[in-house]
Amino acid sequence: MIQIPPRAKILLIKLRSIGDVVYNTAVYAPIKKCFPDAHLTVLVEKPSYGLVCDHPYVDEVLCFEKGSFWKQIQFYSRLILEGYDVAIDMHEGTRGSMMCFLTRAQMRIGNKFAKRSFLYNTKIDFSDLEPKFPVDYQVALIKKIGVSF
Repeated sequence: MIQIPPRAKILLIKLRSIGDVVYNTAVYAPIKKCFPDAHLTVLVEKPSYGLVCDHPYVDEVLCFEKGSFWKQIQFYSRLILEGYDVAIDMHEGTRGSMMCFLTRAQMRIGNKFAKRSFLYNTKIDFSDLEPKFPVDYQVALIKKIGVSF
């Protein structure tokens, strides 16, 4: 079982489709109930920002916007400097994996079999899971780090 500090700064990365971000909101409450003193930050893209900005279990929302080179440098610099203890890639795309890596978090959590799994230092094995929908994977990932539903 993965040991997450009770007062950890946790970053959940979920980019892309709004529908997947909606499904991903199902994990916020269980995470905060399991780690009530943790600071939960959710990273989404601009179209999904409105879905999570006022969520009662989210302490902070980071909004990634594709933009100028300098805007992206500023964003990535913030990820590097923020000092997250735990970064969880719920997306598995190239950008999400890279963002997870750039946090320099003590625990960078992602799928063991993802193409970019070398960017994680804590890899979760899903060989025992046959997810039908993205939410199945997201819930299984959170359960495997010790959060119960």
